[in-house]
Amino acid sequence: MPRLRVPWQPRAQRMAETEIPLPQPIKRSDNVACRFDSVFDRECRDAGTSSGADAWQHPLRQGGQHPPSHFGTSRTAWRFMPLTPFNVTSDETESPLSTQTVDTLLKPLSLTAQQCRMALPDCAAACIGTALAGGICANQTCTCTSEAFQSNVTACVTKACTVLEALATRNFTATSCGEPVRDRTKELATITIALAVLVLVFVAARLGYKLFARISFGLDDWFIIASVVATTPSIFVNVFGTTANGLGRDIWTLSHDDITDTLKFFWAVCVLYFLETALTKLSIICFYIHIFPSAKVRRVLWITFGVTVAWGVAFVVCGIFQCRPISFFWTHWDGLHEGHCVEPNAIAWSNAITNIAFDLWILAIPLSQLRGLQLHWKKKAGVAIMFCLGTFVTVVSILRLQALVYFASTTNITWNFYDTSRWSTVEICLGIVCTCLPTTRLLLVRLFPSLGGTSQRRPSTYHFQDIEADRHGGHKGGVVVAARSSTSERE
Repeated sequence: MPRLRVPWQPRAQRMAETEIPLPQPIKRSDNVACRFDSVFDRECRDAGTSSGADAWQHPLRQGGQHPPSHFGTSRTAWRFMPLTPFNVTSDETESPLSTQTVDTLLKPLSLTAQQCRMALPDCAAACIGTALAGGICANQTCTCTSEAFQSNVTACVTKACTVLEALATRNFTATSCGEPVRDRTKELATITIALAVLVLVFVAARLGYKLFARISFGLDDWFIIASVVATTPSIFVNVFGTTANGLGRDIWTLSHDDITDTLKFFWAVCVLYFLETALTKLSIICFYIHIFPSAKVRRVLWITFGVTVAWGVAFVVCGIFQCRPISFFWTHWDGLHEGHCVEPNAIAWSNAITNIAFDLWILAIPLSQLRGLQLHWKKKAGVAIMFCLGTFVTVVSILRLQALVYFASTTNITWNFYDTSRWSTVEICLGIVCTCLPTTRLLLVRLFPSLGGTSQRRPSTYHFQDIEADRHGGHKGGVVVAARSSTSERE
């Protein structure tokens, strides 16, 4: 069967934009009535049977049978999205299921014509029947592989069917063609949990060392604490919200409620992402303000601080109110709700590009000051390497930007939003880890003096306490750092 693309425009808009003629339906049998007992199952019965619960049958899962073995062990692909909620009566029409259509569609699934009508939307069955009558394909293998056949059916379904009917059709054709059920939800949950543990270790080491050394927290510490506080709900939402509801799976295998809930949680993660990136950058900037003595550099850093605050606030506000009403962000997918959203790429791409620019700017500031430090070239190289580790975050930001290519154009949102969510999580967590690297290095040197190139007989006077004292002593303290480090080198 054709692997259809899912249309997202309102039906009225699709009807106006295309001139493809629709196939004419024929009369439905008088003895079939259907109802919707759950989000997955459209159930039908003969009108002449009893009205009890036993009279209703699940199409394609009648009698609790499992799907054919060639569909794999998972039963996810055996679920079919519900059609629009209506009852089929004798006054309605049915799809023109010709003998050719029945042979092509039903034999691989061991279904009867009546069962196929229960599972396949009328508009889609009519489109498939018309495409088969065109002579492009005569068997199931062709319908699953022929680009021309799939294009014809997709164009017809896009015009004739609603979004919900298109999803039901896509699920049916995926099952008929024996497509594997794709599921990356566990992968994202595992990545999120692993990165959360990594963040916890580095932040605990940073704060624990300062508490142990009786060093008061600076602005950079408070900003990183705020970033961790903002990241914590993101981690829980990733594990128990987006992935639990279907992010990382094909949209046509999900219930309507799962799709809506996934987008609702994704909206929350997007807003938190804007906040987390701003807080992490502010922590790094504050750290630089305290350790660099040059008045010119500090002035540049304070300007950068102000611009970063404005940048973060602007994107958080835009993220929250990008749709009117706000709920339209997670309800627009079905084409049944009214509202308006800002162009998705306008926010996503502008944030990603400016985010990368900020990363490069913040990285360039400390590297530009290395030449003025009175340190041995080996130690300069070590400090440069430590700062350059932050480029990993920039690389991840670029990968995230690449994932945004399909952000606004995709119709399979729960599958294609996966990469954006994954790289956003990696970027945030690695950013927090990078802010903790200077303190982590000093902690390791304290625990293992050989790592710092010092010995117990002749310890270096360039220690963490010097930096912390200078941080609270202002500009003059920065000069002391340089003097002490120079003394250490001469020793």
